[in-house]
Amino acid sequence: MNRHLSARLTTALVLVALLGPAPRATAQTEEKAIVQVVHDLFDGMRDKDAEKIRGVFAEGARLGALNREGVVSYTAAEDFAMRIGQSAASLDERVWDWEVRIDGNLAQVWTKYDILINGEFSHCGVDAFQLFDTTDGWKIIHLADSRRTGPDCWRYPGNE
Repeated sequence: MNRHLSARLTTALVLVALLGPAPRATAQTEEKAIVQVVHDLFDGMRDKDAEKIRGVFAEGARLGALNREGVVSYTAAEDFAMRIGQSAASLDERVWDWEVRIDGNLAQVWTKYDILINGEFSHCGVDAFQLFDTTDGWKIIHLADSRRTGPDCWRYPGNE
């Protein structure tokens, strides 16, 4: 092998070795930022902090809930934040079994949940979040959830 080809090959291998892990590290950083937005939403709900809840949503965001009869109801994120902030009930939505998918400035989070209202189990389901990476960071643009009750419900596997 001539020296020029050998030098080029060595340079290419060094660049691949140096640059190869960077996209994965960036993806892990983005995933952490996205998951933090979801945690911030649930922290805001537990604290009844309407401002914190508003802060995780993009302007115009909506929530869609699918009930057991298959009917979808929609709520503006602003209305949701106000209702939670004024609620007399204590809410604790617990999430686990995350799936996060990212493509550029679009992300999706899919997670199981159960919810305690005033410390009592209420229902379970799946939360499906869509987020955009905006100039203000990752923001939820849509949140949909399914709702289950009774024997088909799963429970948070943690120690809480």
